[in-house]
Amino acid sequence: MKENILILADMEGIIGIYDMSDKDKCKSYMETEIKLLLDELISNDEFEIYFCDIHDNGETTSELYSLYPTVNFIKCYWNIDFKIKYDYAMLTGLHAKSGIGVLAHSFRDEIKNVFLGERIVGEIEVFINLLAYYKIPTIFVSADEQAMNEIPSYVVSTNISKSSLDKEKVKNNLTKKYKAYVKNLRYGLSHRDRAKYKYNSDSVQIELQDNNLLQYLEDSGIYTKSNMIYINDNVKIMDNLLKVANLMNTYYKNEYVKLLKKLREKFRNCDFNNIKSKKMKRILSIPLQNLSLDDLKIVNAELEKIFY
Repeated sequence: MKENILILADMEGIIGIYDMSDKDKCKSYMETEIKLLLDELISNDEFEIYFCDIHDNGETTSELYSLYPTVNFIKCYWNIDFKIKYDYAMLTGLHAKSGIGVLAHSFRDEIKNVFLGERIVGEIEVFINLLAYYKIPTIFVSADEQAMNEIPSYVVSTNISKSSLDKEKVKNNLTKKYKAYVKNLRYGLSHRDRAKYKYNSDSVQIELQDNNLLQYLEDSGIYTKSNMIYINDNVKIMDNLLKVANLMNTYYKNEYVKLLKKLREKFRNCDFNNIKSKKMKRILSIPLQNLSLDDLKIVNAELEKIFY
């Protein structure tokens, strides 16, 4: 009988990705790493594979669906069916907590710190702890070097995908990194009998960068305590984060729309040809109701670059 294995895959810790400016290139790197992982698991012929893309909307790896018809693909953490008994879990493409490492953050850029009890933790520990609640031991984690000390010692095998100290030669020569990845993956699989899990039931507190945003969330029904978002039952952290993320998007959209209205008033009598920012030219010409959240974020980023 095959064992069930659950894989959580993020993008920022993928081998080869040092910035997110080229989306197609990042997507290609992620597909390459996931193929290595899936090919190795399938070649063992011992596992029923459940693969969850936890990056963004969960669709970055959707082009792999047709290549791996025997794999159960899942979009986003919230769609994982924990009624299924998973024997093991793996994490790949993970990154360090906010403030350290390559492309480091803790779920959202607006979040300064996540506390599990009194300790600051990153996404890796949050996910491993959630898996432990469901009695699922994690046997392999691939992440950047600065995230290594966030991985509990009982995880069977780890892999360093990259480092913030990597030089251009290392960045461009990925062969050794892929070989190390497969080697460490195989070690985790061959020693999975050592797998353990340890659930920490401490509450979660989330510290934000912006107190105005915290006040908005509190006014919108999010429970706060000591100037932080407070989640007593940490198993519900992802559900809470989904609500928080949606509220944050609404908050920023409202704020940016206000800002954009002021800008349009300012530029009403201005010759658009004299505005040097092409992004702002485009955004200022779009009807407000047609603006995306990404467009509105650009407004904030581009303000200091406007000359007319």
